[in-house]
Amino acid sequence: MHSFYFLPQEAVVSPIGAFKTKANLTQEVIVLKELIMQTHSIKKVVLSVPFAHIYGVLASLLLPLHLGDITLIVKDDFLPYELLEEAADEETLIITTPVFIKALARIQAPHNLHKTLFISSIAPLAFEDIERFQNTYNTNIIQLFGSTETGGIAYKHNLDTQWSPLEGVQSAVVDLVYKKELLRSEQLRITLQSQKQIEKKEIKTKISKNYGVLTIPFQVVYVEKINRSVMGKKILF
Repeated sequence: MHSFYFLPQEAVVSPIGAFKTKANLTQEVIVLKELIMQTHSIKKVVLSVPFAHIYGVLASLLLPLHLGDITLIVKDDFLPYELLEEAADEETLIITTPVFIKALARIQAPHNLHKTLFISSIAPLAFEDIERFQNTYNTNIIQLFGSTETGGIAYKHNLDTQWSPLEGVQSAVVDLVYKKELLRSEQLRITLQSQKQIEKKEIKTKISKNYGVLTIPFQVVYVEKINRSVMGKKILF
């Protein structure tokens, strides 16, 4: 089994790595492909996202390989009007970022792109930008939320106000807690947003099945709601 490490470019002194297996990446790509194919048939993919981070690897590199017989357009530095020209072809998928969506929303060049799909990630889009974008181009956009550590977590379609979880994803947070008074100085704290409690042995079995034998002690904390920032990141309790 192949493994991949992704390190942020700015992390020079103390890099933080995220361990990703081939099976892990493949599963994410399949889920993303199925999400796209629910509403669109794709014949051309246009990439405006570099391969330097996880979104670029998944959406810009691996996803096109899973879409079959397509035309692939790659360019280092797209200008907004150039991206718009590529998007004018029917059944096109544009892999991009909020910067391009905002720029395109402000260009006074209405097009009918109803068979084109845009995928945006890295940061959330303002509702006003999406509304202006759709009114101008009569098109569809999917926002993806995730991180290098977690992979894809959720998505929004067009003007949705709520995030929808990607398939098998559940709301949970795992922290490494240090306590000097314990026999072992560290333990896992698993925070679950759940209406019913799950037996610890069931959680341990699931962890062992997916990640190997768990040797660190852990506790489970149940909350009504996991507090998150506007980016969807967990807010510390």
